Amino acid sequence: MTRNIELRTIESNVNYWVVRAGEQGAYFPHFRQGNVISIGHLDGMLSASNEQLNTQLNAELNDETQFDNLMIQYRNSLESAGIIKGSVTLRLSQVTKFVHDIKCGDVVISIGKDNIAAGVVTSDAYYSDTPIIVRNADDSPMGDNLEYVLRRNIQWTKKQSKKSIPYALQKSLKANQAVFSINEHWRAINHWLNVFFIKDESIYFSSRIEQTENINNFDVAQYSILLNKIEAFTKNLSKKIEDNVDLSSIDEDWIRHEISESYAQMLRERDFTLTTQQSFMSPGDFFGELKCPRIQRIIYTAVFASIMNVTVAYAEEDLNIVANHQQIIDSSAAIIKDEAQFDQIKDSLKLRVPKSSDTVVPRAVDTEDTETDEGTLTHPEEDDDFPDDEPASFSAQ
Repeated sequence: MTRNIELRTIESNVNYWVVRAGEQGAYFPHFRQGNVISIGHLDGMLSASNEQLNTQLNAELNDETQFDNLMIQYRNSLESAGIIKGSVTLRLSQVTKFVHDIKCGDVVISIGKDNIAAGVVTSDAYYSDTPIIVRNADDSPMGDNLEYVLRRNIQWTKKQSKKSIPYALQKSLKANQAVFSINEHWRAINHWLNVFFIKDESIYFSSRIEQTENINNFDVAQYSILLNKIEAFTKNLSKKIEDNVDLSSIDEDWIRHEISESYAQMLRERDFTLTTQQSFMSPGDFFGELKCPRIQRIIYTAVFASIMNVTVAYAEEDLNIVANHQQIIDSSAAIIKDEAQFDQIKDSLKLRVPKSSDTVVPRAVDTEDTETDEGTLTHPEEDDDFPDDEPASFSAQ
């Protein structure tokens, strides 16, 4: 069955964060079903007895001068309680990150006992003392209520098992802070969330190796060669498209010759620009990046998608490029696939494209001025069992 996958453009100004859902992810169901993230650092400092005070508190959070005064009060209360200096500084930093450093449109990851979810920030920080209650199917409460009062609204993706996380990203999530940046792992995050994405002048794509036994190096090498052949062919084809060459009368023999000659030429000139990162685990990741002009980015995506038997949702302008050259795209994909004996490679490696997130992450969002209407939430999804993964190898080329 053919899968439909969106080609997403990632903005360069998006930041990436982890916000922990309480001790050992206890509030992960509350975060997801309440569409929030929340920390308890200012519990007791923030309280409101009526709507007017509630509005005033939210104004204080998002006004720089008033927020600075609030942080002075918070520091004094921590020091009066005998909290050591290092811990005071850390807690102040956590609140500042949550309230001011995290921006609308940023991506936040939160972690439960066995699962993980990513989402997009959709509101400024705000105060709410409405508890979030998650109930089991029999209407009994699931654990404690979430009563942290400092919150932000989130549009979450579906949760995923922790075993779906690339190994490089797994390591970064082990920090103990309640709020911390993971910007250095933006690429691994987006590969995890997307099959295809564009950032700046590069197209990125993801594939998964599900083989749990010894991985055949020959098959991995042949897969890499296949990707290089796509690069060589789409480079020449995109130039012809840019130069408005009439391609209406070409046939399969021309395409086969063009694939062979373009690949041989790039071999002679060692002109390949495709780079890959491979992490062979159980399962493993195979990530690719190709920096190239826009038309080649679109054609490369279309040929790769055809080989992997997925369809891509393009922006209208890009869709026109694909639609006008669909016969060439499908024929070239079939030829490259056949010459590489790709079905055997796919079976040997148990190769597939990963599941894509159900929400555009990240994307532009409108800031919400008010908090969500939170209350009782019922029937949370059950967590999946998560076997720890250890890497067999990691390489980049």
